[in-house]
Amino acid sequence: MRYLPDAPEQDRAAVAQRIESLDRRLERVARLRSDTEPPAQRDEPPADEAPEGPGPSGLGLGLTVAGGALLTTGAVLGGLALSARGDVRSSCQTSAEGARVCAASAEADAARDRGLSLGADVLIGAGAVALGVGLYFLLRREADDDETVTAAAAASREGGWVGVRGRF
Repeated sequence: MRYLPDAPEQDRAAVAQRIESLDRRLERVARLRSDTEPPAQRDEPPADEAPEGPGPSGLGLGLTVAGGALLTTGAVLGGLALSARGDVRSSCQTSAEGARVCAASAEADAARDRGLSLGADVLIGAGAVALGVGLYFLLRREADDDETVTAAAAASREGGWVGVRGRF
């Protein structure tokens, strides 16, 4: 409607006709909608309160939550690993000759420390990647309907890797 006063003279009639046609369509859609929808589904915010543009990405929200959970779990495992490392240190003594002598339980504590440390490292790395990608999807401005992202992680005794592949 704002365009009509500034439209070229030869286009004004066509623009006015198009506006009338669109208004009639909107009225028809509103009538159909009110006839077919139950009242509970018609509770919509006023137009001035409706969010502009697309809402937050479901993928972004999911990855952000998953990344936070992985980071938290990794931090807990890291704390348990530090506790196991303290158990190893407390069960070992240094002899007068400078040799380190450990109790039999120290080997089990050391194995627990290694396992927990590896788990903490993998979870913290995967959590950081998931959190970063999730925040990217949540904070980006333009919407992309072709959000195709895959993530994978693997760990072994020799090390681990985390990969994210997709179109952003």
